[in-house]
Amino acid sequence: MAARENPFTPAFGTSPPVLAGRDDILADWDNALETGPHHPDYTLLLLGMRGAGKTAMLNALEELARNQGWITISRGCRLPGTAGSDQLRGGIGS
Repeated sequence: MAARENPFTPAFGTSPPVLAGRDDILADWDNALETGPHHPDYTLLLLGMRGAGKTAMLNALEELARNQGWITISRGCRLPGTAGSDQLRGGIGS
């Protein structure tokens, strides 16, 4: 019998082909974008362990917003003094 391939392959900053179990969150966000700032899901806070899919979820939420005509901004974050942190600070607002 051939071994099945594990669908969980962490690749930081990339999105998997399927966001399993996240349909309700995506639908609520899509509805919030259509409704506006008074919708209870207009503001989100994503928390989770490393590899839980926070970045993948943000990518999907960003795509939904762009599909509705929103302008989106994607930036990374690094600790001060690490490679690229000066680029981030200089890039914001420029």
